[in-house]
Amino acid sequence: MSSQKPDYILWGFTSTLLWGIFVTFIFITTQVIALLAYAHLRHGQISEDLLNKLSVDGTALSIATFATLILCSLITFGIIKLKKGADVKKYLAINAIDLKTVKYWAIVTIIFIIIIDVLLYLLGQPIVVDFMSNIYTSANPLWLMWLAVAIAAPIFEELFFRGFLLSGFASSFVGPIGAIVLTSLAWASVHLQYNIYGILTIFIAGLILGFARLKTNSIITTIMMHSLMNSIALIETSVYVSNQASAL
Repeated sequence: MSSQKPDYILWGFTSTLLWGIFVTFIFITTQVIALLAYAHLRHGQISEDLLNKLSVDGTALSIATFATLILCSLITFGIIKLKKGADVKKYLAINAIDLKTVKYWAIVTIIFIIIIDVLLYLLGQPIVVDFMSNIYTSANPLWLMWLAVAIAAPIFEELFFRGFLLSGFASSFVGPIGAIVLTSLAWASVHLQYNIYGILTIFIAGLILGFARLKTNSIITTIMMHSLMNSIALIETSVYVSNQASAL
C-alpha cells in the first residue's frame, strides 16, 4: 500500500472531506424524504409515533436504501466528473477481479464473521441485534429487504466510502493507512442504529474492507465482501426470528 499518488486526477483532502459531507447530507435528506413519502402514501396522516416506527420498518428502509443508491451514486459520479481530467472508473477502482481473488477474500470475510460471532457470544452479547430482527419481521415483501441489504446498500456504501473517499484521502497527506482508518470511522458513524459492539464491529470490518480495496485495487472486491457480510447477517437474523417464533 504505497503512498505514491496514482496517475489520474483526484480531489484533494479538503475537497474530498467537504464533498463527502455534502453527499452524506444528501444521503440523510433522501432517506428522510423517502420515509416521509412512504408514510404519506401508506398511512396518509404522518405522526411522530409513526415516524419512530418507520425507523425500524423493513419495507420503508428498503425503499429509502434504493432511493439513496440511485441518487447518491449519481451525485458521486457527478462530483468526480466535476474534477477536470478525472476518470470515474479509475477514481472508484471499478476493476474486474479473478475467481482466485473472489475466493480468497470471501474466505477472509467468513473467518472475520466467525471470529466476531464467537467474541460476541463470549461477551454475552446478542449476535442478532433488535434493529435487525425488527426490520426483518416488518419487511413486506421480504425479498425487497434482501435486495436492499445484500445488494443496494453494499454497492453505494462501497462506491462512496471505499471508492470516492478512500481514493481522495489515500493520495493526500494521511496516506493509505490514514485513509483506511478515516473511511472506517466515517462508515461506522452512519450506523448509529446499532449498539457499541455493533458499531465497533463495523469499524473493524471497514478496516478489512479498506485493506482489501487497496490490496486488490478493485471496489468489486469490497462490494462482494460487504454483500457477503450482509447476507450472512440476514441469514443469522432469519434463523433467530424463526427460533423466536417457534418458542412462542
